[in-house]
Amino acid sequence: MDSVRVELFHPANRTLYMDLPCPTHREPCPAQNSELSLKATMPPEQWLEFCAGRTTPDLFESLRRLDRFESWSLAAILAHLAELDRRRAAEERGFPSLFAYCTRELGCSEAEAYLRIRAARAAIRFPRILTMIAERSIHLTAVARLAPHLTSENYRSVLDKASRRPLDELDRLIATLAPLPEKRPVIRTLSVGLQPAGPAEEAGCLALPLAGMGTAAGARPQAAAGAPQASGQSGPVSAGTRTQADEPIEGRVLFHFVASESLRAKFNRARDLLRHKYPHGRPENVFDDALEALLDRKDLDRRIARKRRRALAEESRALAAERSTLTAATRATESR
Repeated sequence: MDSVRVELFHPANRTLYMDLPCPTHREPCPAQNSELSLKATMPPEQWLEFCAGRTTPDLFESLRRLDRFESWSLAAILAHLAELDRRRAAEERGFPSLFAYCTRELGCSEAEAYLRIRAARAAIRFPRILTMIAERSIHLTAVARLAPHLTSENYRSVLDKASRRPLDELDRLIATLAPLPEKRPVIRTLSVGLQPAGPAEEAGCLALPLAGMGTAAGARPQAAAGAPQASGQSGPVSAGTRTQADEPIEGRVLFHFVASESLRAKFNRARDLLRHKYPHGRPENVFDDALEALLDRKDLDRRIARKRRRALAEESRALAAERSTLTAATRATESR
């Protein structure tokens, strides 16, 4: 495996070098071009100002080069981690594991350390992973998920199918390699809702959250009358004042079921159509809207109740108009 020497210019005008291995010859190493040498001649705080003075095409080109250099560097990092893991060198340095070395010494997050170590161990078995990492044709998350399912017979085809695929397609690929047994549907209560305190409780009783709820359901104990309020105001709350405690807190329920791919496609389409209403695309909001629309069309009781509400609203408007007419006539008579 060849290597190239990358020039790293120190802010104090001292030139440093790093030998970066080139795992493939399909395309030139991003460090072989002198223009791609990393020149850190200014503090990082000034890089934003430097980028602001570049044209948009220059920014795209320099970003592409930096991204290519990062991917090649990541492949080299994985190779180093793989060899250190094979030698168990982190334990010789006083760390309990390579994971602890990555988090404590290198400053990686727990998730980053896990993905890198998982990918490095997979690369020992299948070195082609390093080539794909360097070429940005696969990412660490995909390698970590696929690693338990790779064998000497299928690794080439599986890695090719996983190349540049989103996570949902990776899940489908993993399901073909190791399908999971279906589980029975589950609907389980997680927390019980709270109703507003009654008159007797508001008179002086201290309302406490239901046992086992904690703060997961968003419940807060209500203060007794005359006690300091959460906003910092003291004294009793008037009967006409509506506080947050007066709002009912709805309980939470867990839904768990196995469905078909066609339902998944319908859900994704419905979520996209409702992005303007629910930007986060939470499944509970999408299913709630879908069930509301279904019940509005199919539930006879709901349709009858809706017609009654409309009739009452029209009757109320008619009575209001009649009262307004009578009031105007009375005032006209009195003015005479």
